[in-house]
Amino acid sequence: MAITIVATPNTPNVTETKLVYSVSSSNSLSPQFQYVTDIYEAGGSTLLTRLYSYPNPYGTGVVEISQVLSDNLEYDDDWKATGATAADSSFKGFDIKFGEAYGTSLSSSVTVYPNLATNTLEVFPGTVDPNGGSFDFPSSTSYQLLTNQTQGYISKDNYVTIPVYAPPFSTVGNKDIQVDFIASNGSVIFSDNCNIIPASSYEIYQQAIGYNSTLFGNVFQLSDWEYIKVYEIPTLNLLTTFNRVRPCNGDGVTFAFINSLGYYDYYSTPNPVKKNTDIERDTFKQTQVNYSAIVPSYNVTRRGETQYNTRYSDNFEVTTDYHDKATADWLTELFDSPNAFIQVNQEFIPIIITNTNYEWNMNENRQKLFQYTIQYKYANNRFDR
Repeated sequence: MAITIVATPNTPNVTETKLVYSVSSSNSLSPQFQYVTDIYEAGGSTLLTRLYSYPNPYGTGVVEISQVLSDNLEYDDDWKATGATAADSSFKGFDIKFGEAYGTSLSSSVTVYPNLATNTLEVFPGTVDPNGGSFDFPSSTSYQLLTNQTQGYISKDNYVTIPVYAPPFSTVGNKDIQVDFIASNGSVIFSDNCNIIPASSYEIYQQAIGYNSTLFGNVFQLSDWEYIKVYEIPTLNLLTTFNRVRPCNGDGVTFAFINSLGYYDYYSTPNPVKKNTDIERDTFKQTQVNYSAIVPSYNVTRRGETQYNTRYSDNFEVTTDYHDKATADWLTELFDSPNAFIQVNQEFIPIIITNTNYEWNMNENRQKLFQYTIQYKYANNRFDR
């Protein structure tokens, strides 16, 4: 018995892609032959699933496991973290163990020979453009933020985290994240390092930089900053910038949403939110004459039509400010997001984005600035009456 792993996905990788393995066996011509794929959490002994696949015309087995791994990840809702929190639920390793099954004849029983070859794959719930040239996450060896945000917008009184992807020291050397709070005149109010230093393995952290961050104390809430700039050090490569948003008279809203790489981004707009309510009513009809009475009498208050159940759906709409193409492109991830919230008094209220389409900024020469209207509703409607 000999199983050979012919091709594997890169690791780490994302789950919203195609994670394709190819294996071969010296027994592929045996009666009733199938390849067996067992999936475990890395280092674990509990079988998550077993997949069977027949050999293709070349005798190899091709198996695609992205959905299985995606089903075993969860988003890390570490919005209220006070420091750096490891993404333990959304970034996991899996042992992919290959075996084979076959019989001695076309009518015999089949014997399974598991765990003849193993590959370990680490994944997180990001996406890959299927037209981008590869199924693999394209920059898995780079120390980076897991966001496409170049210019962010955030207001005070909100939790904010940044997702940091840290390959091992042997791959990227000595790295860290530096966060600067900058005044409108360009002076640095406060600066500190996050101490997210590459270790011996791949790691993902969500670093708190907003409300209640212990690393930055009360700087986010109390200082008069205009920008927050996030750098990679020691190169001082600028990774992203947060611009301060100043809502007026209680207007505005702050969104938190899973971005295309599987982690939370935040966006504040100072503009007023519009609200309308859809109402559905269930009724029944009866006559104005009370046929159950001994002697029916005229009763002006007796209903001919009675309402017995009312359902409410509150719908909201807010318009963004005008943004450049890079920011507008990033904001499309809010419309695509599978998981979105709004922040209200430091609580995260789940919402459903209800836009059914959106337009892209395709040409900066004709559309230097771009604006979106975001439509949403609460994930939990008001109770029926």
